[in-house]
Amino acid sequence: MDEDSWAHFEEAIFSPLANDDADLAARLSAHFLQRLVGDMSATERADALRWKPPRFEVGVTPSGGRVLGIHFGGRSSVTEWDGTVADAECIVDSFAETSAADIEWDYWVQGGGWKEWKGDAPPTP
Repeated sequence: MDEDSWAHFEEAIFSPLANDDADLAARLSAHFLQRLVGDMSATERADALRWKPPRFEVGVTPSGGRVLGIHFGGRSSVTEWDGTVADAECIVDSFAETSAADIEWDYWVQGGGWKEWKGDAPPTP
């Protein structure tokens, strides 16, 4: 992606997706949470579910491009979006995967999860 595209993303005007399509926002939130915790251990899952649910925003760039913003756990993502449910779910899948890896890392390294590590084998989901 070139630098001009990023500038367009930063200049996008956003509004909550729930204002435009509450059903889609709820569907994407459920999809995100399912993907987020799908491969986590029970303790990682419990830690992840303490976070506030994701917030979705739809934006329009100055050039008229549509973008989907996702905010979760202090992290954000803004991605070009063609407006379809299928594309939104792909965007959500990618962000959920990244968020899951971040949460797992935070839990085991900084969140005290290391205290339960016995050294025998990795924790199982």
